[in-house]
Amino acid sequence: MRVEAACQCPGCQGELTHIGDDVSEMLDVVPASYRVIRIVRPKFSCQHCDTLVQGQAPERVIKKGLASAALLTQVIVDKYLDHQPLYRQAEQMEREGIDVERSTLADWVGQTGALLTPLADAIGRHVKAANHVHADDTTAPTLSPGKGRTQTGRYWTYVRDGRPWEIPQRQRFGCNTVKTVKASIPRRI
Repeated sequence: MRVEAACQCPGCQGELTHIGDDVSEMLDVVPASYRVIRIVRPKFSCQHCDTLVQGQAPERVIKKGLASAALLTQVIVDKYLDHQPLYRQAEQMEREGIDVERSTLADWVGQTGALLTPLADAIGRHVKAANHVHADDTTAPTLSPGKGRTQTGRYWTYVRDGRPWEIPQRQRFGCNTVKTVKASIPRRI
């Protein structure tokens, strides 16, 4: 904000000159808000031939589903990226006045997963086509509903390495020298 009008000094009533600005920032949040999108499709009929005319309904991500693409994305991201269980998501929605059962959320996750299967398959084919693939097995505590405890869940990650095999080993692993270590194996007598 620039001060353009002539201002007077509160001490001596002299004219003030703008010499700069102090700028500060504040982080803010706009909480998630849910809304209902109402789709109105007018119907028309012909008085002469009894024909009914109506525009097509917009396509939904999940057939006959009530969730928009944005809501399905939020549920999937909260579950898999932020590791927020579905029962907590249902509780969060309930605080906002939205009554969605956990079983409904689970159905949405399953149907969305089925819709994303072709994409996952394409990514899998791309990764497996590489000459070199890295794999990682990570464990994570997973809630076990009804048992009152957690169990060990596993995440398997595969990463494609597109670098050619002809690169010498010292360059491939980012080191300048390769040390050879000879192992001595004791002999049994």
